[in-house]
Amino acid sequence: MAKEAKEIDVLESFTSYVNWMPYAGLAISIIISIFFYFVSDETSLAMWLYCAMPFMIHLALYIPLKIILKKGIKKS
Repeated sequence: MAKEAKEIDVLESFTSYVNWMPYAGLAISIIISIFFYFVSDETSLAMWLYCAMPFMIHLALYIPLKIILKKGIKKS
């Protein structure tokens, strides 16, 4: 019984980490875009796509993980 409770605690702490993933990607994207726009004066489409990539990757990882974790918590 204690092992199951520990697994649920680990699952819940990982869930709270996963909930912050898109925001971390957004913060990284904003920092990169500020650097490129203000420091290097680069304003091409490739630069904006490069800046949006961390957010898109974190979001692409967030959605499947969130679905899997919801199913895992419901089973427990």
